[in-house]
Amino acid sequence: MKFSDIFRSSPATEPVSAPAESNQEESTEPKVSPLEAFKDIWQSDTTEAEQDDADLSSLFSIDPEKINSTVSNIDFTKSLDPQVLESIAAGGEDAQKAFLTSLNSVARDVFSQSMLANGMLVKQALTKAQDKIDTRTSRSYNRLKASEALTSSNPLLKDPAVEPMISAIQERLHKKYPDADSESIKQQAEEYLLKFADVIRGPSEQRKQEETSAKETDFSTFLDF
Repeated sequence: MKFSDIFRSSPATEPVSAPAESNQEESTEPKVSPLEAFKDIWQSDTTEAEQDDADLSSLFSIDPEKINSTVSNIDFTKSLDPQVLESIAAGGEDAQKAFLTSLNSVARDVFSQSMLANGMLVKQALTKAQDKIDTRTSRSYNRLKASEALTSSNPLLKDPAVEPMISAIQERLHKKYPDADSESIKQQAEEYLLKFADVIRGPSEQRKQEETSAKETDFSTFLDF
């Protein structure tokens, strides 16, 4: 069956003769579904590929424990002037001025280090954000190409009664294989639809064959002449 024939009505089935009787025992092994290869596409998982690439909030989250661990290794006393410390140790009016000078020196150093750290964090976050945006743009483009290629191969797939199902199939395939190109997604979607059509048509075709076989049964074999 061709992919373009999926939504067309089945042609009339030609009569077929009843199969010859066989002495061989029928296989007891369960039949494998034609859709066996696609059994997992409707199962959601929590892999990185399924995370929302548009959510950038996680890039700006800060772990307090890591911040405290990093800050604990910084010696802010290195910014103090030894002469100022000597003035503080000597006491008197100069000690008060020296103390204020030391506080101002430490505050400037802390503020400077904080600004540099913030700049590095923002730069790293923006770099990761750009990577996410590029990845999302590429995947969105592949989805659009795959959808256009699939619907152009069979205009009936644009029917409002069918289009939501086609979109859902493609969406799940994109989730499972986010880095696959548009042609691969199109081929997998077509294969899924063909297999699905086989499953739907299977019982009706079998019933037609059984009905045809029953009509062609030669009852003369039951008569004793």
